[in-house]
Amino acid sequence: MPTITNWVEELQQSYPTKWWKNGEIRLFWEPDIEIYGVDLVIDEINKLCTTISVNFNIIPLDRHKSSILQSVVHDEQIDCKRLFNLVQLDPSRNENIGGYEHGNIFITSRKLLNDPVSLGRASYFHGCMVLCLYDRSQYYYNLLRRLARHQMTHLLGLPFHCDQFLVDGYNKYELCNMHYALPSGETCPKCIDFLRQFWQKYKV
Repeated sequence: MPTITNWVEELQQSYPTKWWKNGEIRLFWEPDIEIYGVDLVIDEINKLCTTISVNFNIIPLDRHKSSILQSVVHDEQIDCKRLFNLVQLDPSRNENIGGYEHGNIFITSRKLLNDPVSLGRASYFHGCMVLCLYDRSQYYYNLLRRLARHQMTHLLGLPFHCDQFLVDGYNKYELCNMHYALPSGETCPKCIDFLRQFWQKYKV
């Protein structure tokens, strides 16, 4: 059975990216998302980062209607694949033309394109995360915290759900936040140790 080290090394080699090098993540949200929910998201992200000893500066951009986000709206839904690709190619990240490497978080009340169930998606490779708080889900604050923690864990490098990867020395934990159904706000030791070891290589 693989170890945490086996998983980490394979994934780091598969997804070379440097969006994290300056320790900055820019957060955009649409006007119909209330600031209290935005603050909860930031707080939960900071708690997770503290747990794994990484330091990201989350910069909220005050109800900013990101042009990138607006450009990927199709039938009032978010084309997540296109969003991630555009973010990765965004000139504001390109240091060769005066940009500054950073990650991105978007909060919207729209659904994902052709996905009537998911409340979010995140990609370490693209350095991007989107929370889709449709049907008043932004007001379910416990769910919002669980969702923010879950997607931030994906953004920080864990591409799997908890039950999708086995690691020698760790028991199954049915209530881990990294199960698809977000059963709790607690992340199991296996997933936390994965993140800690993943970020040992990088200075953030």
